[in-house]
Amino acid sequence: SIKVFFQMEENDLNVLQNIINLSEEECTKLINSPRGTAIIHAGRNRLMVDVVSSEKEHELINTDSIEKIN
Repeated sequence: SIKVFFQMEENDLNVLQNIINLSEEECTKLINSPRGTAIIHAGRNRLMVDVVSSEKEHELINTDSIEKIN
């Protein structure tokens, strides 16, 4: 199975660290990285990625403003 973990609160990250054995470096990167940074976890393999949306995707999924989407 493949799991994707985005930025989260430190307490939640501590729980995740124990479950999938994240290194301190991975935890630090995930806590301090900008929005859109994630860890892809597949089996024993992990990869840090930056998820970049297109302008239209950003407009549809952005939660920073309260404006309605037409």
